Amino acid sequence: MTTIDPAHERQLREASYPGSTTAAVRLGIHTAFTVLVGVLLGIAVGALVGQLRAMAMLGLNETSEWFDNGVPLWLFVVGLVVGIPLMFAAAVNYNSWNHRYSGNPDRIIGVTAAVLAMAGVSVALWIIGMVLWPEPETFGVRDRSEWDGAEWTVYWMKAWGPALVTAATVLMALGGATVRRNRDRRRAELEHLMATGRRVPGVVTEISRTPSPEASKTQLNWTFSFPDDEGNTRWVERQEFFTAESHPVVGATVWVLFDPADPGNLSRIHASLTDSDDPADYTTRGM
Repeated sequence: MTTIDPAHERQLREASYPGSTTAAVRLGIHTAFTVLVGVLLGIAVGALVGQLRAMAMLGLNETSEWFDNGVPLWLFVVGLVVGIPLMFAAAVNYNSWNHRYSGNPDRIIGVTAAVLAMAGVSVALWIIGMVLWPEPETFGVRDRSEWDGAEWTVYWMKAWGPALVTAATVLMALGGATVRRNRDRRRAELEHLMATGRRVPGVVTEISRTPSPEASKTQLNWTFSFPDDEGNTRWVERQEFFTAESHPVVGATVWVLFDPADPGNLSRIHASLTDSDDPADYTTRGM
C-alpha cells in the first residue's frame, strides 16, 4: 500500500532521466555490457572458425576431435548457449537507456546495439586469430608439398577474417550515422515546410489494394489529389506501407502539406491520413 500514485511516480522518474547523470551512467554500463557480450559471442565464433581452419590445414573433411585453437570446448558451448540470449537482453537494456538518456523514444543516439556487439566480436576475433590460434607444425609445407593458394588463404584467415568483421562493423556504424543524418535532415525540412508551407485537405482517389490483416504492413500504390493556391487540382502517386488498421480509403480526406511557391515539386509534397500538425505524421511510411 502507498499514498503516492505509482503511475504518477513512474512518470516523474521517467521525466527526470533525459540528460541526467543517472541515465548517462546506466547507458555507459549497458554499452560496456553489450560490447562484452559481443566479445563472448566472438569467442564462440572464433573457436568454431579455428576448428574449421585446423581441419582445413590438416586436410580433414570431418573429425570428432576438438583441436587446440586457444579456446576450450566448454567455453565455445557457453559462448553460444549463454551469449545469444544475453545479446537480446543487452540490446533491449541498451536501447531502453539510450532512449531515456536522450528523451527521444523514436531514435538511438550514437551507435546501435548491433554495432557495439559487432565491435566486441571483432576484438575477440583479432585476439583469437592473431594470438591464440596455434601455428601449424610444418609451416608452408604439408605432406612434403608446398602450400598452394588455398592453404595460404586458410592460414591467413587469422588476419583477413577479423579484418572483414571489423570492416563490416565500421560500415554498419557509418551506414547508421548516414541514415540518422538523412532522417534528421528530412525532419528539419518538414518542420520548415510546416511553418512556411500550406496544409490543405485532399482526397484519396485510388488505392491498389486493401492491406492484409495477417501482415504487419502491406505495400500500397495510392493516389491523392489536392488543390494548390491557384485553384489547380494536382494528383500525386505514392508507394508506401500501411497497416490494416490505418490506411487510405478511396474518397477519404487526407491532409496535404506542400510548398505554395513550388506546388509541382513532389519532394515537397507530403500527406497525412489525419489532420495533424506533427511533422512526423507526414513522413514517408516505410517498413
